[in-house]
Amino acid sequence: MEESMRKAGVKRVVAAVLVGILMISDTVFASDDYQVQTKNTVVDAADAHVIVQDTAGKYGLIDQDGEEVIACEYDNMSFPEDTEEYDYVIVQKGDKQGILDYEGKELVAVRYDSITPYVDGNTVAAGRDGVWTYLYDEKGKEAGRLEGQYEVVSDYFFKSDADLKNDKDKQIFTFAENNLLSPDDGNGEDAGKAHCLKIGKYIAADYYVSEGAEDKESAGDMSISRYVKIFDRDGSGYADVKPEESWADDDEQTENLTAAASLEDVISDHSLKVRVQISGEKDSYRIYDIEKATYSEKYRDIGTFIDGKAFALDKNKDLQIIDESGKTINDESLNIDGYSRKYDESGDKAYILFKKKGENTDWKLFSLKTGQALPETYEEVIFKEHQYVIVGNEDGKYGVMNRDGNMVIPFGEYGKEVLEAGFYSDNSVCITDTSTSNKIIHFYESVLEEKESTFHVPIAVVIVIVVAVVLVIALVVLLMRRTHRRKEEERMEQERREQARQEAERRKRQNQQNRSPIYGRENVRIIHSDRADYVMDKSEGRQTRPAFQSSGIIRGLRGDYAGREIPIRPGQKIRIGRSHGDNDLVVSSIKASRRHCIVTYSEDQKGYFVKDLSSNGVYLAQGTRLPKNVDVPLPAGTVIFLGNEQLSFELK
Repeated sequence: MEESMRKAGVKRVVAAVLVGILMISDTVFASDDYQVQTKNTVVDAADAHVIVQDTAGKYGLIDQDGEEVIACEYDNMSFPEDTEEYDYVIVQKGDKQGILDYEGKELVAVRYDSITPYVDGNTVAAGRDGVWTYLYDEKGKEAGRLEGQYEVVSDYFFKSDADLKNDKDKQIFTFAENNLLSPDDGNGEDAGKAHCLKIGKYIAADYYVSEGAEDKESAGDMSISRYVKIFDRDGSGYADVKPEESWADDDEQTENLTAAASLEDVISDHSLKVRVQISGEKDSYRIYDIEKATYSEKYRDIGTFIDGKAFALDKNKDLQIIDESGKTINDESLNIDGYSRKYDESGDKAYILFKKKGENTDWKLFSLKTGQALPETYEEVIFKEHQYVIVGNEDGKYGVMNRDGNMVIPFGEYGKEVLEAGFYSDNSVCITDTSTSNKIIHFYESVLEEKESTFHVPIAVVIVIVVAVVLVIALVVLLMRRTHRRKEEERMEQERREQARQEAERRKRQNQQNRSPIYGRENVRIIHSDRADYVMDKSEGRQTRPAFQSSGIIRGLRGDYAGREIPIRPGQKIRIGRSHGDNDLVVSSIKASRRHCIVTYSEDQKGYFVKDLSSNGVYLAQGTRLPKNVDVPLPAGTVIFLGNEQLSFELK
């Protein structure tokens, strides 16, 4: 134990020093976090899992250890769009569909003609068999059924082609009677369909004004052909989002103009992006706050919102950064001297691309997160999904950067073509090496939330510091080994003495128990378990008192073990995770990994060691994430969070 703790201590020193160095550098370089090998074809990868296809064309799933968690027996398989919140795959066998979690458990049985998966923060999915729609909660338990074929809009609203129902199978309203069906405008694809979106506790839908209606909608002299209706949970109308006469470029000349406002996107639980169309003008966009009943200024375009912010082009086509209410939050012009803006070529708008005037290989990126241009220039920039960017430097080498400006894959590890063929998800990047028969899959974790560094040091200086620190650590390790050899005999002698002392104490305690009145009863016996020893009364079938007090206690605060106390002996390892076969404490949280962490109690230090094995992390109360695969010492009284705040334990 002492030897392993000594090695763990060295690892912690190395990890702490390297993390500290990386925190003062302006660019974070990361090596691949783990590798997996497979003979099958790699189809997709996300959240430390890989969808593969065997030679028979069947699909399966392997985890970060290369273990087959779902056998290759399905005709199709795919990840959800949001792999940061959800841990499941959509599968198809023959003409039937379903949903499985990462251990192969059915969340939605593979027996339906079509399904609606868990999306947009919903905890309900649906399976449709042509007659009924069956609802499933996030643990795969059937939560009800609706007669007909319905899609999940939210946990409470379900939409068919004809009407909207709630989770009690009650019809809220029909689309036709409420003018919510798109008319046939010649496009064909959306004709006769209703467009509904969940906005927090509300539902928003496009409303179409009937031609020739006596109560034809208007805004001053401007007629309205379409607008957005907001509905409460009970289906009653809450608000109407209509164009206003002042929205026209020339609000003095609105006669014979036709205006429309349509549902474009959801911004937050109380705001939405509305597309405005006025005859004779280019389309524009506004943000509507449902609770405040207010509109934002007019924008020519609004990009993707990331952490509550988005790029936007105002009515003068100047670049701005706005918040979820549509308010401009940048203090100065978002331009780069000598460079021209390439707004439409900027992917999903975590960055805006700028090109040096008169050049074709000199590019800069303006960051949404920092509100500033990155200091580096690039020879080439390629935008990928989930806000990743492939960047090429002047040496012709390529790397991958996440939306926070951190390098997930350093320059030169792979060529451009290999990086372009990679798999990009919310929390990781997967690169496949196909040069051998056993394909090697490299996973790179991407932490999207990092605190900004106070100091900025050139990378060359960082490299020199790293080399110096490694040499110092090597010297320290050598001295520690020599000291360890000199003390080995002394340690072994101390262990022998300690074992003799413990044996004497055990015999003394046994003698005391033999003299105890409760021990003499024939219906009482001592129960020895891997957690503690207990005195059991067989006549009453209950536990009467502990035979000895365990040295440590893991107390559940939130999650499956909330309110429970689990004793832990010195040196005992308590494994926590979702897998039933590999853990002492089995949890059900979707943010927990199959093998999430190991907790060990140290009687010598009167504290604990916690080793993080997971992809979603172990965190302390102040938000600090523990280093991965390192025994981290923690004092008694520490609270740890597994994946998120919904699963936590106190190390008492």
